[in-house]
Amino acid sequence: MLIAANHKTPVGTLYLIADDQILLGAGFRSFKDLVSRMAETDIPDGYKEVKQIPVISSLITDYFDGDLTALNGIKVRQPGAKFSQDVWKAMRKVPAGKTWSYSQ
Repeated sequence: MLIAANHKTPVGTLYLIADDQILLGAGFRSFKDLVSRMAETDIPDGYKEVKQIPVISSLITDYFDGDLTALNGIKVRQPGAKFSQDVWKAMRKVPAGKTWSYSQ
């Protein structure tokens, strides 16, 4: 079963859904909104709300405390075509606060 937690941030409540320590969804609307945007194969048994998601919640706190590299430690899984997956993987290599061109 998936686990879900909400996380208070300076910009609002962040809702998170994870499979163990792999983030499947995050957003500022609601758990219902997250589930509606997830792949059906990722939510076979629903989710259980918990106070924090191990590792993920701590890394998000670290990010909002000023460690801009903290989010790199979050493992993610999201549905998408191979091209989208490749683009997302490349985007994670861009250092926080930096701008890279497509050729880089």
